[in-house]
Amino acid sequence: MNLGTGTAEMAAALVEYCNQDKETKWSELRRQHGIEKAHNVKWWCLGNEMDGGWQIGHMPAREYGLKARDCANQMRMVDPSVQLVACGSSGPLMATYLEWDREMLEECYDQVDGISLHCYYRNDSRKPARPATRPST
Repeated sequence: MNLGTGTAEMAAALVEYCNQDKETKWSELRRQHGIEKAHNVKWWCLGNEMDGGWQIGHMPAREYGLKARDCANQMRMVDPSVQLVACGSSGPLMATYLEWDREMLEECYDQVDGISLHCYYRNDSRKPARPATRPST
């Protein structure tokens, strides 16, 4: 689910398209596309690396958490059995590392089933980047 540029309504429509057997607007479109049976997708990621400025639709953690909460509510109205994964920090070299996770989860913890955390490893001779430092308070 593209949560950066998508809406909660679009997320619910996608779940309906993929998972509904009954005759609804989006399940009928799936049938028109030649797919009679529902896909029954159970695991949905609510965006990817939303803490990264390189992402289209990048947003602050609290804003993302509120958007994820709204998506989760609407997606579960269509299919209560879906399992939802929120975006965690993109990595420990991010200036917002761990703060992103805390702030995001304060907004949507009770609505998601998991969190995707990223840690990238290199397999070449380049030295890893130094961690970003936070200003002292």
